Amino acid sequence: MTAICLAAAPAAWAAAKAPAKPVRGAQYEGKTAREGTATVTGGKRVREKSTVLLKVAKNGRSVKVALAVLPSSCTETRQGPIPKTSPAPISSRGAFSGTITYQEVFSPGVDAIAHFSGHFNGRRATGTIRSQFLKLPSCNSSTSFSAAIPSRHA
Repeated sequence: MTAICLAAAPAAWAAAKAPAKPVRGAQYEGKTAREGTATVTGGKRVREKSTVLLKVAKNGRSVKVALAVLPSSCTETRQGPIPKTSPAPISSRGAFSGTITYQEVFSPGVDAIAHFSGHFNGRRATGTIRSQFLKLPSCNSSTSFSAAIPSRHA
């Protein structure tokens, strides 16, 4: 009898876990674990963790990811300021992946690429971001991120 109860425990635990799907139409906000490229604040270069925004479509089937500063160990990466991305599909298990490209205002072509992947778990999302700097490959880096629906949206 004890063996039957222990065998059923993993199935019961799996059923009790939070849903893998995101909240439809919600915006998740978070930060990267690693600092990003240098930004100018008051004339000085400052290193900071990047804000990650995830906007889930109203139907819950795709997510648009925004990331202003890519993770890097370099202080100057020549990352263009104009990001371009498309909504990433969300799998039935809550997983998503995609890319964001960055380019300069007056220079044709892509300067940097952010490859992202993650997983929703109800009101939270976690994942990784891998930066690729096309002009400075030595600055390439990766980091994890976590995001949640802010309490003001609860």
